[in-house]
Amino acid sequence: MYQNIKPIDKRANLKYTAHAGFHFAAAETFCPVFIQELPEIIREYFVFFPNNQTDMPHALLSFQKNRNMYVTGGGVWQADYIPAYIRRYPFILAKADEAGKQPGDMAVAADMEAPHFNRREGESLFTGEGNPTDLFINKIEFLKALERQRVITQKAVKEIETAGLFTMQEITVKQKDSTVAAIGGARMVDSKMLGDSGLQAGPALQLVYAHLFSRASLRFGILSGRKKYIPDDADIKAEAPVPD
Repeated sequence: MYQNIKPIDKRANLKYTAHAGFHFAAAETFCPVFIQELPEIIREYFVFFPNNQTDMPHALLSFQKNRNMYVTGGGVWQADYIPAYIRRYPFILAKADEAGKQPGDMAVAADMEAPHFNRREGESLFTGEGNPTDLFINKIEFLKALERQRVITQKAVKEIETAGLFTMQEITVKQKDSTVAAIGGARMVDSKMLGDSGLQAGPALQLVYAHLFSRASLRFGILSGRKKYIPDDADIKAEAPVPD
């Protein structure tokens, strides 16, 4: 999704426009999710744990490579709730080696290829005196909040792993008696071992139950083929900007 991440330079005089279209995420197969948004996520997405190095739970967006089933051809996001990872685009907190800062520092960066940026139209990110505008301050605070949630979420995943609850399984979606799609290499929670896991009330247990409850989205949600809304491209023009 991110193509050209660079630190925000106030001298560049970038202007930002909140695009309603989600073409930038049309090729995403899954995306990270955070503890704080789980109540909204599990209503419309299946939460699983990919076998990778991120140590983050992910919302499954498609069974097809480079095809986000939640984004229509017209760029409309079909679910009511849009994951925070998608909403933060094109901004991101970059590590020092990505942003040119001192070791341990984090800096606000962005995808300079994003359609949100322009030098002629939109809202400025900095005032004439070089200070962040209210718009940019809100974006920064949103990124900081997600970073705090990332730390809590990764710790919860580590606790689940330490408790030995993960098993490798294949995710399948069926309609009637036919398998519609399947994806392998997914870590899932073994609910039979939950009682003896020793997990106490807290983020890790919340994440376990969110994962288990979200399975219903495979039967009734977008991934099951029950599309919620298929608009014409013209509908994009009337779509409201996505709030942070």
